[in-house]
Amino acid sequence: MDERTWNQTFGDITANSQLPVYLQLSGDADFSHQGTLDFIDNRVNTNTGTLRVRAAFKVDSPQLRPGAFARVRLAPTKAVRHVLVPERAIGTDLKYRFVLTVDENNTLQFRPVTLGHRIGDLRVITSGLTDADRIAANGPARVGPGMPVAPTMVEIDTSLISDAQPTDQTASKTSGER
Repeated sequence: MDERTWNQTFGDITANSQLPVYLQLSGDADFSHQGTLDFIDNRVNTNTGTLRVRAAFKVDSPQLRPGAFARVRLAPTKAVRHVLVPERAIGTDLKYRFVLTVDENNTLQFRPVTLGHRIGDLRVITSGLTDADRIAANGPARVGPGMPVAPTMVEIDTSLISDAQPTDQTASKTSGER
């Protein structure tokens, strides 16, 4: 793991902390195997700027084999709420990434946003929105700022989000407008 991510997110973790680790084998759809962090190297590799860590997994599945390729996610100990929006709700122009919000008069408003990482069909918004904002979930393809709309509330499915997302901690549910 790179040193910056470790220091920002996991700096207070020790090998005895029993930090959950999730593993996804090549070809799997989800991170279905859970283990725990059991080793943290005592030095950063000066050539790569990375810290070596190790996780232990119970061999409860015949799929787990030594040397197999896998993706691993660590679950940070500090939860942080983020706003999630459907990827289709995000527009782009020459200068900004943006979403359209619905104001109290049911009029669309342009809102520049800063994007975080992608989680399936959802995108983390790191700045520009609050969890109280109503967004045009179907995005700017059919509508534009200043247009009046007759919104229909839709609930965004966040059931596929695990507790261990890369570099952010947990996500808040966000509702959008259709």
